[in-house]
Amino acid sequence: MKRMTLAAALLASTFSFAAYAAQSEEMQPNAASPAGEAVQEAQAATELTTEGYANAATIGNLYEIEAANIAWERSTNEDVKAFAKMLIADHTASNAKLAVLIDQAEGEAPGSLDDAHQKMIDELKDAEDANFDSVYLAQQLSAHEASLKLHENYAAGGTDEPFKTFAAEAAKTVAQHIEHLKSLKSA
Repeated sequence: MKRMTLAAALLASTFSFAAYAAQSEEMQPNAASPAGEAVQEAQAATELTTEGYANAATIGNLYEIEAANIAWERSTNEDVKAFAKMLIADHTASNAKLAVLIDQAEGEAPGSLDDAHQKMIDELKDAEDANFDSVYLAQQLSAHEASLKLHENYAAGGTDEPFKTFAAEAAKTVAQHIEHLKSLKSA
């Protein structure tokens, strides 16, 4: 697997935000926000290479782990903390499996967040204590919906069988996370 080109890197970094466009109004980012800009770019993306998929999935996992660590430290809600703990375990395991696939394909996994995901982390860090859980849960729903779409799209239309299998398995886990998130938001 060759290193991703700049165009593929852009596609990978913005694709994971496609689900923002389908969110409820209360969680819809405005077009001037980093997430809103990513949504606009992602809406134009229609195809994802194996390298792009692997990069986007890795960055998504890195974001989930970092965001969950922040939630574990800052949330005062035990249900949110338990959810964060589960995400740390699940996304760490997912990234480990993905790293093996990338290594077998002689690729290189990203080791840090892209700008869009870093801005989301910064937003979490800057959230007021009284609003932290709502900011965190809104981000999680957006990120998980985008991740689900990413995995489902690659599982259905990808070209590399081991990555397609991984994507199908990851989609099941992400769907479970979404259901858990919905129960947290309604509680």
